[in-house]
Amino acid sequence: MLCAAAVLFALGSKPCLAAPGAELKISSGPDTEFSESQNIELYVPAGESPSPRIRPGSFEATWSGFINVDLRSDYLFAVACNGKFQLEINGKSALENTGGNETAGDN
Repeated sequence: MLCAAAVLFALGSKPCLAAPGAELKISSGPDTEFSESQNIELYVPAGESPSPRIRPGSFEATWSGFINVDLRSDYLFAVACNGKFQLEINGKSALENTGGNETAGDN
């Protein structure tokens, strides 16, 4: 069960990774794990652990990274989650879910 998640992206700002992609930070109490990915996805069945180093139960997953966009256009960001979710682009909230089972999308 995903209890809290935040996705932070910066378009055209200083990247935190060497290439487009995301760094995932999973935290639960004092336990924290980091990993890198080209995709932002996480599926954790109820009662399971999000990672071998994190205990089952409530946790927070935070992705930080950047995407490289060559052309101006409309882009669709979507999420399906159980818990809280917030997508920030250039420091502004672009998509938010405050709890429960939700599917959301926005340009």
